[in-house]
Amino acid sequence: MNEQLNKLTIADAQAKMYAEFDADLKTKCPCCHAVKRAYKRALTHSMINALQLVQMHTQHCVVREFHLETILKDATCHSGTRGDAAKLRYWGLIERGKRGNGYYHLTEKGNQFLAGELAVPTHVTVYENQVLAHSDSTLVWNSSEGTKTTEKPNNRGLMGSLKAAVKNVFN
Repeated sequence: MNEQLNKLTIADAQAKMYAEFDADLKTKCPCCHAVKRAYKRALTHSMINALQLVQMHTQHCVVREFHLETILKDATCHSGTRGDAAKLRYWGLIERGKRGNGYYHLTEKGNQFLAGELAVPTHVTVYENQVLAHSDSTLVWNSSEGTKTTEKPNNRGLMGSLKAAVKNVFN
């Protein structure tokens, strides 16, 4: 067994690890035996509220890059909302900025979503800050009515494509 482990390349170890994600989205590294986990993230109402605050803050600014934590603290948002708001990047609604940690800019996709012109997945699966899979269920924002969700009963898109997606993380 040790002889096999010594001959295992990094690519082989990653492939083995990714192929063995279980129902809890956990896997074990064959080299160091560390447990690694992918996470299912939902697009929440508080995240959408944070996105609206960002849009209001940036709509009249010449410089579109902003410090997310500062905007949300100034609006007296709860710490949970401030922590989750950076996850909006998993849906492509904001992108990391060039000025350093915590700086972002609102994307065209983010503006389209807030205008009700774009449906986004309700959930994503994330592994080491990379989106691996999207849910089949979608969400459309309407500022007067709130969210409209299109549910897929089995939501196979999230889990069904996970194993295929994780194999391509480092390729």
